[in-house]
Amino acid sequence: LLLARRPSRGVGGSGPRGSGGAGGRARVRVTLNGILLTGGRSRRLGRDKAALPLGSGGSALAVHLGSLLSRIADHSVEVGPGVSGLPLPSEQDPGEGPLLAITLGARHFRRSGSGSSALVLATDLPLLSEGLLRAIATFPAPPGVSVVPLREGRPQPLCARWSPAALALAEERSAEGERRVQAALESGCRFLGEAELPGFDLERELVDVDDAGALRGLGLELPELPDPAEPPEAPGAPGALDLGSPDHNP
Repeated sequence: LLLARRPSRGVGGSGPRGSGGAGGRARVRVTLNGILLTGGRSRRLGRDKAALPLGSGGSALAVHLGSLLSRIADHSVEVGPGVSGLPLPSEQDPGEGPLLAITLGARHFRRSGSGSSALVLATDLPLLSEGLLRAIATFPAPPGVSVVPLREGRPQPLCARWSPAALALAEERSAEGERRVQAALESGCRFLGEAELPGFDLERELVDVDDAGALRGLGLELPELPDPAEPPEAPGAPGALDLGSPDHNP
């Protein structure tokens, strides 16, 4: 899979788009779509994780991750209630889990004539860096193979590059009533651990906010829920989750 980068954004490659390579052969550029999932009910966390304030700026986690995704993917959408600022598909997310939400995002792109691979990203990864997401986006793999990182040996399909075959299978399986995300990845995966992604701390970067205990283990605390009787804190108040710099330069 060849992913060549435009001068200001995109993934992989360098040099002007369409420039000739060895022997004057033109480089083929493959579009990469982005799907941000924000429709989770956050039952375990007890609050809307998509709206969780992030760092000293106080911006919502979904806004932060939507911005990160849009810097890498050519076209991005949010499947959820509309909290990130990204465009929404015409079909509304019914809140039946991530597999169906991924299907809605993929179907949106397919109907617009872009049935390419997609970076699928859940909205509960506060420590994810642009560097790691870009590494997943550009990791070499055959066109029909999805690229899925591992955290503590477990696949993380909601921070992964889904192949067109996996997206098509997601639509097929979700229409049959399947709701397990893993069912759509039977089309083939390339799993990435520390050896394939050197310089990245996958345990840290792929921790999700559902796991408050894991966050505390990393020295982070979720902000307290506001008292309904108290006025809301201004952006950047101490209640925001302080994550430091979002960039990672391995």
